[in-house]
Amino acid sequence: MKHIKDRVSQYPNRKLITVESVNRNSLGEISSMYCYITRADGAVTVQGTPINKETFKFIRKGYRTENVSLYLTPSEQATDSITIDCLEDVTVSYEQYTTMYPFNLTNSYNEDTGVVTITATLKNPNGSLEEPQEMPFNVVLTSVETGLVLGKIRCCVYFCETSTTPND
Repeated sequence: MKHIKDRVSQYPNRKLITVESVNRNSLGEISSMYCYITRADGAVTVQGTPINKETFKFIRKGYRTENVSLYLTPSEQATDSITIDCLEDVTVSYEQYTTMYPFNLTNSYNEDTGVVTITATLKNPNGSLEEPQEMPFNVVLTSVETGLVLGKIRCCVYFCETSTTPND
């Protein structure tokens, strides 16, 4: 799986057992033993992906993203992008996005890293806006292998007019 790394060590899965106490029966045979078991992998060359709540959520969904907001400002920031990590090869499409929006959406997918990049670019970077606006759209991730939709990510482009007054 892309983005999920196995731990690489000198002695994988080797354990060290430290005996705390031994109980014997009347014949001298061991009846019970209390031990501490610790990991003894030797030299670790790759740490691997931690097993935690975020990793399990990523595996369950098949994708993750830190940010779903794009901010565009005429004449200052005409382009912004977000990235989405995917566990498998995907195709990208959009919902609730029209060419009437004052920005263009493009996407790229890196098959080696499994990263989708969504970029919003203003159509008229030197224009102006009447008031701050927000324009939502959905990014639809579809599995190349199965043809099933992995997820729909609700994103939004925010437009902010730059201020010309020093008090703002």
